[in-house]
Amino acid sequence: MHFCVIAPRCLAVTFCGVMAFCLSSSISLAQLPQTRLYAVHPQGAQVGQTVDVSASNGADLDELNAMTFSHPGIKAEHKTGNTFAVTVAADVSPGVYEARVQGLYGTSNPRCFVVGSLPEVLEGRRKQHDRNRSSRLRSAALLTAGRIVEPMSISTRSRERKVSGC
Repeated sequence: MHFCVIAPRCLAVTFCGVMAFCLSSSISLAQLPQTRLYAVHPQGAQVGQTVDVSASNGADLDELNAMTFSHPGIKAEHKTGNTFAVTVAADVSPGVYEARVQGLYGTSNPRCFVVGSLPEVLEGRRKQHDRNRSSRLRSAALLTAGRIVEPMSISTRSRERKVSGC
């Protein structure tokens, strides 16, 4: 009669243990977001210069605190939000390097960052036309970095020409 009292208790304890294991294993399937970087702007800098680079496009870019590069001579200092002051040392050779950002959800995927020997000018909205500046830009060898901020925003230039009769 002693066996008949112990067996149901053992069976109940075993059943509860198996059920607890099955329920706990199905709950642990969730994943945290991952920092994904789609673009940086500007996408490069001149050797020996400091530029403000922003992680302009991506997913889960929460609380960014660092930007790292594949070359030790390229250093970034966090300014505000998604903006970093990137300094390219004078001994960095021109080429393409990897840039990554680090934030709340870890380190992002790499994006290309181009280091060149030519000066780089950011294209932006001009409030007034400066003839001296535009003539200087036409005569100098330089790179222009730009981006489309608003979809379907296209800037055009047009001139009215007088056509003589045939």
